[in-house]
Amino acid sequence: MATETKHLVPGLLWRLLGFKGGSIDISKKGITLHKSDKSYFIDNHAFVKKGLITGGWPSFLVFNTTQGEVKFGPLSHAKTTQAYEWLQSYWYKEIFPEINTTFKQLQKRLTSRYIRSSQWPDIVSDAQSVLNRFVEPPAEGLVDDNIKLPFDRIYYYAHMSEEDLRQYRAKYIQTKKKAFKKYFENIESHPLTEDQIEACIIDEDNNLVLAGAGTGKTSTMVGRAGFLLESKQATPKDILMLAFANKASQEMQDRMKERIDRDDVGISTFHKLGINIISKVEGVKPSISKYAEDNDSKDSIFKQDVSKWIDELLEEDSYKDKVIKYFEDYLFVEKSPFDFKTQGEYFTYIEADEIRTFKGEKVKGHGERIVANFLLRMGIEYEYEAKYKFDTKTIEYRQYKPDFYLPEHNIYIEHQGIDKDGSTAPYIDRDLYNKKREWNHDIHKANKTILVETFYYEHKDGTLRSNLTKKLNDLGIECNPLPNDAIIETLREHEEITKFSELMADIIKRYKANWFDQDKLNSKINSSPHKKHLNIALELMMPLMERYEKALTDSDEIDFEDMIGKALKYVLDGSFKSSWKYIMVDEFQDISDPRARLVKALKDKSNDCSLFCVGDDWQAIYRFTGSDISFTTGFSEYFGATQFTKLKKTFRFNNSIAEVSSQFVLKNPLQTKKSITTLTKVDKPAISILRESSKVLAESDETLNALLRRLNKRPNEKDTPYVLGRYVQVDKILQAISRRERQASILILGRYGFTLPSASEMTLHKEKHPTLELIKNTIHSSKGKEEDYVIVLGLQSGKHGFPSEKITNPLLEALLPTPEDFEFAEERRLFYVAITRARRRTYLIADMATSSSFVNELIEDEYEVELDEFDISDEQRIIQTFHCAECETGVMQRRVNTKNQTTFYGCSHWSLCKHTENGCLKCGSRMKHVSDKNGKHKVCNDCDNWIPICASCGGDMVYRKGPYGYFWGCSRFSKNSNSLSCSYILKYPKPPKGYQNQIINKSDTVQKINKSSGVSGSVTKESLKDIWSDKVFASQTEAYAYASKAAKVRKLSVRVVEKSGGWSVEIKK
Repeated sequence: MATETKHLVPGLLWRLLGFKGGSIDISKKGITLHKSDKSYFIDNHAFVKKGLITGGWPSFLVFNTTQGEVKFGPLSHAKTTQAYEWLQSYWYKEIFPEINTTFKQLQKRLTSRYIRSSQWPDIVSDAQSVLNRFVEPPAEGLVDDNIKLPFDRIYYYAHMSEEDLRQYRAKYIQTKKKAFKKYFENIESHPLTEDQIEACIIDEDNNLVLAGAGTGKTSTMVGRAGFLLESKQATPKDILMLAFANKASQEMQDRMKERIDRDDVGISTFHKLGINIISKVEGVKPSISKYAEDNDSKDSIFKQDVSKWIDELLEEDSYKDKVIKYFEDYLFVEKSPFDFKTQGEYFTYIEADEIRTFKGEKVKGHGERIVANFLLRMGIEYEYEAKYKFDTKTIEYRQYKPDFYLPEHNIYIEHQGIDKDGSTAPYIDRDLYNKKREWNHDIHKANKTILVETFYYEHKDGTLRSNLTKKLNDLGIECNPLPNDAIIETLREHEEITKFSELMADIIKRYKANWFDQDKLNSKINSSPHKKHLNIALELMMPLMERYEKALTDSDEIDFEDMIGKALKYVLDGSFKSSWKYIMVDEFQDISDPRARLVKALKDKSNDCSLFCVGDDWQAIYRFTGSDISFTTGFSEYFGATQFTKLKKTFRFNNSIAEVSSQFVLKNPLQTKKSITTLTKVDKPAISILRESSKVLAESDETLNALLRRLNKRPNEKDTPYVLGRYVQVDKILQAISRRERQASILILGRYGFTLPSASEMTLHKEKHPTLELIKNTIHSSKGKEEDYVIVLGLQSGKHGFPSEKITNPLLEALLPTPEDFEFAEERRLFYVAITRARRRTYLIADMATSSSFVNELIEDEYEVELDEFDISDEQRIIQTFHCAECETGVMQRRVNTKNQTTFYGCSHWSLCKHTENGCLKCGSRMKHVSDKNGKHKVCNDCDNWIPICASCGGDMVYRKGPYGYFWGCSRFSKNSNSLSCSYILKYPKPPKGYQNQIINKSDTVQKINKSSGVSGSVTKESLKDIWSDKVFASQTEAYAYASKAAKVRKLSVRVVEKSGGWSVEIKK
C-alpha cells in the first residue's frame, strides 16, 4: 500500500497568531502524525480510541499518543471532519477482513443450530469484545455497504437481549420444520404433532418434554434421535438413550430400526450403562450377584439370607435387647388419640397401623399395647377383652368386657383414655365416659372383683410400666421379667420376627439404592420427627448391611445398586470420561436420586452436552422404589437452564376421559398444569361407575352355588361372598361391553394383586365372553399399556384400599424421597394412570358402603361421569351418606343376622366400633336419623316408613297391641328383666316433617299411608291362605313391604327371594 498524506494547515489568521500546521501519513504500518518537526506513530487498531474532534468553530483534530496529546488546528469544521472521515474510512477498511471473519463466525453460531442458554452469553460477550475494537459502526456513506454490514451486525450482536434470543430460536425452529417436513410426517404412522416436532428440534442445555398419557413419548424420543442424525448434528456415537427397563429399551431399539432404519445408536438401561462404565474403568466385566437377579417374593434368596443373619445376631444379647426394645417402643409411630377430631378418624388410624401386641393381638390403642406387652414380659397370664364372669347387660350398656383379665389372680385391668385433669379425647363425651367408668366401678364393687386402672397420661409421661408394677405389687403380684429368649420366641411364634426380617430386607435394599453419604443420612435423620425410631432401626439394620456387603465382597460380585453407585463414583472422580454429546432419558418421572446424579455427572463431565428427558409428572407412581418426582417438578433447579415442551394431544383416549382424568389429577396444585386435547371426540361420559355390593351370599341359590364350585370356593369360607361379589360385578360390566361391541380388549386393573380376579374367575369370564380379550394387571404394572376398555377393581377405603392408607415404617419412609405436601398425591396419580389406560371407556366398580374417597369425589364433585348405565339399589345410591352415629366417620354397612335372617346395619369400623342399627321392618333398607320439632325419628328413604325414637333411652319404638289398644313402646322393653327394660310408651307420635301419620287399624288388617301413593294394599289372614305361595312382585321394595305385613299377620318368619324375573315372598319353614 502506497503512503497517503493529508496536510492540515491552519488559516492565515491562525498562522499569524502562531498556530502551526502538520501532516498525517497513512501506510501499511499505521498512522504517522507530523507536527512541529516531531513525528508520532499510532497503530491502526488503536486509532478509534486516539482520535477525536473538539470544538465547533474553530475545530481541532486531537490525538492522544503515548508521547502526549497532538492537536491539529485551528481548522474549519469541514476540513477537520473531512480529515477525520478520511482516517476513519481508511481504518474501517483496514480492519474489515478481521471484523468480517468474526461476523461470519458469530452469524453461524446464531443460525446454524438452536442457541443454548449456556452459549448465549458467550456469543454476546464475543460480539462485545469485537465491538471494543471500533466502538461504533461506520457512519452512513463512510464506506461501501458491503463493508459496513459486518460492523453494523456486530454492533447489534453486542446489544442483543433475551427477546432477540427468542427470535433466533423461533426462526431456527421454523427453518428446520420446513427443511425436515417430510421426515416429521413419515417418522410415525401419524405425522408428529407441532409439539412433538418442536420437542425434536429444540436443543437447550436441558430439555424436559412433559407428555400426557398417550401423547407419544416414545415417538418423540425416536423422532429426536433421528432428527439429530438426519440434520448431521450428531453421529450415532454421540447419542446415549436411556430407559428404565429392558422391555422399554428393546421397544426403543425396535422403533428406531423400524422407523429410521438405525440400529447403531446406543440404547441402554441404567443398569447396563452402569456395568459398561464399571467394565471400562476396571478392565473386566463385573460378576453379578445372585441377589441382583432375585425377586421380591417372601421366599427370595436375599430375604432368606437376611432371616438367617437375624437369627445369628439374635444369639448376641446386645442385639436381642435392641430387638425387644424396638418391638416395645419403636415398632409403631404413635399418634395421640387427643389429636383426632372424630373417633372414626382415630379408628381409621388404628386399623391402618394394625397396632398389635407381642402375641399378635390387635388392640385399640398404644396404651393397651404397652399394658399387654408388660404383662407378657412379666410372665403374667392375661386374656384380652374376655367377657366379665357376671352378667352385666343393661338397657344402656352391653355385656362388660374389661380390657384385661388375669385369670391366675382373678384381677381385671382397665386402661382409661383420660388425661391428668380427667379430660377425654375431643370426640368422647366426658360425662358419659365417666358415667360408664363409674358403672364399671359399681359392677366390681357389687361382685367383689378387683379392678386395676391405668391411664393415658401415664403412658404419655412414661410412667405406665412403673406405676402398673407398683399397683400389681400392692396386690401381691410379683413382676419378674421373663428371659429375653422367651420374649423372642413369643415374637417368633406369632410371626413378628418374620415381619421384622422382611422389613429389614426392604430397608437394606432402599438404603443401598440411595448410595447415601453419612452426612446426608444424618441430615435426614436429624430432620425427622421420629428421630429415635430411625436411630434404633438403623442400629438394627447396620449389622445386617455389613453381612450383606461382606457376602458381596467375598464372592467378588456386585448387585443392582452397585451398578449405579460405582458407575457414579467413577464418573465423578474422572476415572470414566464421558464422550456423549446428547443424553436422552425416557420416562424421566421415574428417576431416583442416584440415577439423577449419574445423568447430571455424565452431562457435566462432557463438553457441549445437552440433556433431553421425556416424562409425565402426572404418572409418577414409583416413590416406593425410590423414584423422586421432585427431579421432574424441580427439573431446572437441579439441572440448570431448561426448555419445557408439553405434548398436549393424546392419541389414546377420548375427550371425556381426558377431561375427567385431568380435572382429577390437577386437584393437586403441585402437579404441572397441562391442557390435554384428543384425536377422538365423544359427546357423552366415557367413565362409568358401577355401584354394587361387593358381597353376594349364595345361600340356597343353586345357580350361585354351582358357580362357587366352578370357582373352587366353599360357601363357608370367609372370602367367598367377596369372590362371588367380584365375579358378579365384573360379569355385569363384561355384559355391558358385549352389548356395545362384539370384539374388544379389556384390561382389568387393581391397586393390589389380591384384588384382581383369580385364575378360575378369569377362566369363567373367558368362557362366557369368548369374543372379548381379557387381561388383568396391577395398576403399577399396567403403565405404558392401553386397551379398548378398562375395569378398575378394589375401589374401597382402608389400609388396602385405593387410596391406600397403609402406614410406612419411619426408617423406610426416611430413606424414600420426601413426600409432597398433598394428601394421597401419588395415589391420585395412580388413579389417573388406571383410568387413562382405556381407549374407549373406563369402568369403575365400587361398593358405596366402603367406597374409595376417589369415587366419592367423582360423584360428590359432579365430575362428568356416567352414573346411570347400570341399575342401582337405593341403598347403594345413598349409603355413603349414612355415617355411623357413634364414631361419625364409619359407614353403616348392611349385614344379615344368621340366626333369624333379619337385616341390620353395623359400622365399617366393626372391630373397634360396635354400633349397630336395625333395618327398616317394611323393606329391610337402611333408616336415617332425623330430628325436628316433632321429635326424633328414623325414616326409610326406600318406602317412606318411619318410626319414633324412644325419648328415654334412645332405642327404636315398635307398634304394639295392649289390653287398652294399640300404642308405641320401646323396643328395649322386657317383662323378665328390670335392668334391661325400658317402659317408655307413646300413644300418638307426631310424624317427622314431610311424612304423614302411620295408621294401624284395630283389626288384623295393617295399613300404611305414605306421601307418594296413599293407602297401600292390605293383607289379611284369609287372603293369605289363597295367595301366599304365588305372590310375585315386580320390585324388591314392594315384596319387602308385603312380606313385612304378612309376617305380622301370620306370626311366622318370611323372606323375599328373586325368582322368575321378579321377587317372591316365601314362608321360612
